[in-house]
Amino acid sequence: MDAVVHIGENLKRARFRAGLTQQELADKAGTTQTTVARIERDAVEPEVTTIRKLAAALDVRIVELLDD
Repeated sequence: MDAVVHIGENLKRARFRAGLTQQELADKAGTTQTTVARIERDAVEPEVTTIRKLAAALDVRIVELLDD
C-alpha cells in the first residue's frame, strides 16, 4: 500500500516563514496559485517534482516539507 503524502501545513508554515504569498511561491516554483492552495489544503497529493520545486523555491530541504 502506498503512503499518501500530505504536506499542506508544513508548506504553509515554510511559505509564511519565507514571507511569500501563494502567488509568489507559485511563480518561484513554476506552478499556479491554485496548485499551491490545493496542496496547502491537502486537497491533492503533490507530485515529487512539484515538491522538489516548492522546496527549492522556499530554500528548504524536501524533508522539511515531508516531516510530520
